[in-house]
Amino acid sequence: MRMKTRDTYALLIAGNEKAHEDTITLFQLFLLGDSVFDPARVRLVLGKLGNDYLLSQANSFFQMIKESGKQSDVVIAYNGHGNKKGFEADGNTLPYEELGRLIDNCCRYFFINDSCYSGTAIPSFERLGLLPLKGQVLTSSASHEKSYGGIFLSKLMRDYLRCKSFTCTTIGFKKSDRQIMEDGTDYIRLIEQIQYPQRAGITLGHLLFAEQVPKVSLREALTVPLVY
Repeated sequence: MRMKTRDTYALLIAGNEKAHEDTITLFQLFLLGDSVFDPARVRLVLGKLGNDYLLSQANSFFQMIKESGKQSDVVIAYNGHGNKKGFEADGNTLPYEELGRLIDNCCRYFFINDSCYSGTAIPSFERLGLLPLKGQVLTSSASHEKSYGGIFLSKLMRDYLRCKSFTCTTIGFKKSDRQIMEDGTDYIRLIEQIQYPQRAGITLGHLLFAEQVPKVSLREALTVPLVY
């Protein structure tokens, strides 16, 4: 018999590439399966449809929460491109403040930002008064760093499957770099990439702890990081 679903809401945003959609869809499957989220409370938004569409969907999502009349918990997750000013869900900059203003006081939020320079979301949310007491921001990299897609969310899900808080301070992996030498031959070397996840606010990782025995298919999917 299926467990009672959680009351927590989730807004999932994918960037404008198929790899982004695949990663955020895997995260959605984790929420609906292992974390027992209610499908009616989970909304997936495709950034490739444009920033206006994204904001419209986010606005109606938070309006739905307000109309419920209850103070709720909300998980917000983004996987896609980013810069030092905000999202690049459709290739154009959408400042983090635009999303932050929609959160307002209707919920306690947990914002997971898996994008390049994602640490810049923290001061943006601080300026809006959303940190440190109204929620948590967890980012895949510092404000000056690039982020390598899918690895961060995969590590998060591995920990949450085990009902562990994500405490990782560094993410390192090796990436191949191909160069063509002067004589025309190929030279491939392995470069170690390191990024430093950032966190601010109250600790809310428990909102994602698994409540069911993890599915084999999801465990298998998490064994191979998505890199793009």
